[in-house]
Amino acid sequence: MNMSKITFSYRWDIDTELKAAEALYRFRQKYGMTRYIGWFLVALTQFGVVAFFTKGRIGLLLFSTLAVLYWYVFRLPVRRWILHYLAKKNLKEPQYFEGTADEKGIVLNDMQIDWQEITRILSLPVGFVLEYRDMLLFLPVSAFASLEEKNAFAALAKANTAQYMKAD
Repeated sequence: MNMSKITFSYRWDIDTELKAAEALYRFRQKYGMTRYIGWFLVALTQFGVVAFFTKGRIGLLLFSTLAVLYWYVFRLPVRRWILHYLAKKNLKEPQYFEGTADEKGIVLNDMQIDWQEITRILSLPVGFVLEYRDMLLFLPVSAFASLEEKNAFAALAKANTAQYMKAD
């Protein structure tokens, strides 16, 4: 294995798109600002309980309970269903990507990306999310031939990008 040039290739299909979307969703739920919305809804439910027991009003309790149920139980399945529908509609045929990464940057098919152009890289259990210009690029773990190549890519990305974050 040539450590100076890491190669990868993968097939972008509906399953890959759904895995990437779910991993990014879970990351944003854990580290992003949206986690505070859930906390707010739980606090609102507590106020609803107090209002119900002190004044007999059920409106706030009903609304906040339904909102909490949606947020923590139904939101991900609804999101999966919508993403699956959109992926089936927009992604008729799988797309194939091949690339290399070295000290200069990443070459993905015919696109040259310098490390300085990548705003942030998220290392997730299922792959890497690269924030490049106004796009998110996803490199699944299966794109690398071995665990050593994946780890070499991670080390190269960490050394050459301004923001590299490993999430569990």
